[in-house]
Amino acid sequence: MESNYIEKYELIDGWAIINVNFEIVSANESYYRFAGIARNYTITDVIHQVDLDDFIEVANSLKTNASKTMVLRMRRVDNSYRWIMAEIRRGELRGNKTDDADEESAYEYLELKLNDIQALKHQNHNLRQMINEYSHLLSLEGELVYAIDCRLRDVTIYRFIDDEMSVVDTRPLVDIAAEYRAPGIIPDDEKAEFEALCSDIDNGSARFVHKFHVNSSEYSLLSSGLIEFKGSTYYLEGKKTRIVGTIKVLEEGISFSKNLLGNDKESRNLTSTGVLKYIKDSITYTPSGEMMLMLLQIDELDKMAAKYGKKAVDDTFRLVLDMCRDKVWCRGVAGADDNNIIYIAVRDINVEVNARAFIESLRTMIKWRYMLLNNDKITFSIGVSRYPFNGKDYDKMILKARRALEIANEKGHNRFIIYKEMLHGEI
Repeated sequence: MESNYIEKYELIDGWAIINVNFEIVSANESYYRFAGIARNYTITDVIHQVDLDDFIEVANSLKTNASKTMVLRMRRVDNSYRWIMAEIRRGELRGNKTDDADEESAYEYLELKLNDIQALKHQNHNLRQMINEYSHLLSLEGELVYAIDCRLRDVTIYRFIDDEMSVVDTRPLVDIAAEYRAPGIIPDDEKAEFEALCSDIDNGSARFVHKFHVNSSEYSLLSSGLIEFKGSTYYLEGKKTRIVGTIKVLEEGISFSKNLLGNDKESRNLTSTGVLKYIKDSITYTPSGEMMLMLLQIDELDKMAAKYGKKAVDDTFRLVLDMCRDKVWCRGVAGADDNNIIYIAVRDINVEVNARAFIESLRTMIKWRYMLLNNDKITFSIGVSRYPFNGKDYDKMILKARRALEIANEKGHNRFIIYKEMLHGEI
């Protein structure tokens, strides 16, 4: 039903941490899109009164590391109630002994995994429809589809005939690479292009496109000619798991390569200059795309240095930077400048409700991790600009993000400002 607004507030794979008082400590983007990001509310404010006693009873009955699943009604940000499948797990964090205590301190919390039942049904329907549509398209185009298992290093190649997918070959990746490296298969002046393809696969590049000529043997699946390889790497919990893509024989063209997003090893070492280059390149390659730039600054680092020392500040900054990189992962990049400002670029997240959910999820996850490690609080000031929402001028996009960060600091820290010309003026 259209009135359900499933796409806008979809709660799939929602996740939240709540304390013993049922207050929200941290949550992911999916949850914040669904429930909103109002401060100082508890999970009990969201659960329907009819289901509240059952939820509290289940939560209080759990032993440490035990979990239970239940179905309950939760209020969405538009004040409608949705049936939610909730998995509840009790956890416990033990801290170090203090000088005035004989025992370790313990922090109990509840971890929630939440899914809107209707949204799951809606998602399943959409996925099945998309699979049918893409199968039909690929069969019309005559493209082969390949999938690489990053753990086994095996390649499976599929062909679509009359909308049906069939496996035509499964071989170790090393064997296929050896076949293409054999003399006479790829022209000498295009072998570097093939090696660039191999490098993107080995490094787990987020997206890549390569074209080169192949003189196929009579036993090869591919015809001779100009071959186009497209690919994308799928990551799960920070580890590359599968690389999927298409292979197509082109009638004409020239050899070229375009690594759209860089590889993961390089992105972990980017500075702010690299992040800005990434934004500029992405806009150049896909001018119709969307890009969000966040400038994140840890509040009151000077006070932290005075209290804990410079090493603690350096360790904290590295922790925050690493968590930013883990959060954006294959959706973008993150790096820092010499002024301890973290630059974060994220693709295709321009809609404000999604942007706010992403930012709030990032902030609370870092706060939660920092509290677990240091039993202390940390806050941030963040400035945000968006392409093309704030215009298509690359230089002004940077200036507007910096101005938004200045406004966040001027307002007393611990907040994020999304730059809007009607509120903050034109630059």
